[in-house]
Amino acid sequence: MKKTAVFVMLMSVTLIFGGDLFVVNSNSQTMSKIETGSGNVNNDFAVLGQFPGTAPNKAAFENGFAYVVISYENCVQKIDISSGNIRSYIFLEDSSTPNDIVIAEGYAYVTGNITNKVYKIDLADDSVVGNVTVGTSPQGMCIYENSLYVCNTGFNQSDYTYEPGSVSVIDFETYEVVHTISVNTNPAVAAIVNGELHVACTGDYVNNFGKVDIVNLEDYQTETIIDIGSTPASITFANTGKVYLGNAWPAGVFVYDAQTYEIESTPDDAVFIGGNSVSCNDEYLI
Repeated sequence: MKKTAVFVMLMSVTLIFGGDLFVVNSNSQTMSKIETGSGNVNNDFAVLGQFPGTAPNKAAFENGFAYVVISYENCVQKIDISSGNIRSYIFLEDSSTPNDIVIAEGYAYVTGNITNKVYKIDLADDSVVGNVTVGTSPQGMCIYENSLYVCNTGFNQSDYTYEPGSVSVIDFETYEVVHTISVNTNPAVAAIVNGELHVACTGDYVNNFGKVDIVNLEDYQTETIIDIGSTPASITFANTGKVYLGNAWPAGVFVYDAQTYEIESTPDDAVFIGGNSVSCNDEYLI
């Protein structure tokens, strides 16, 4: 990496359009814009959500717009990133409590944490055109070739326990679940690394701690499990040969080699400041 920058943040960040950085601030319900070239920061670039306490969450970007998940308003907010103006609120379903969003081929896909569904939005007219039921309490997603991989945390809202973790594989063409992969406790997020699926399993915060399940996507079998420890809750890979995990609590960053799976750095090493959520491209770690 040419440069390394780490920001403490509550939800998500993305680098787009000439290196500008956009940060979703859950508590203040704002989106910040950081011009990485000049260092200028606008912490009130856009207001997120229509009401107080509605938990802006993840974001994705397409064709000059930011699409921000507003968890407790059960919608996705569309924002013009040239001006910060709100274009629309795309309603999903009552009590859906959306969590993550990814975009592919003109469609957005959003996990419904309470309804156990993944919603499909046509970005041509901002309409919900379908949904499919996955596992219990889905959160993070990633895309590889013609499939969408959905992390089902297994969290039971009624008694605060965890079912066995799983990943649902959705075929884009049929929009059906075609396979379910068994993984460790509380799979929160996943990333494609060298053609394999790396699933960051946070654990239950008490007895089972963090692991990364590495899955062969030809036969959906888990080939390796990296015993991380602690509570990893975000993952990023930018073809630099390293995988970065943001730790949920306490905040920090784990680093492991994408080829050997050797853990090279932990939060105890204090190489990075903050970092409970991480993202990167070929130049920056955020």
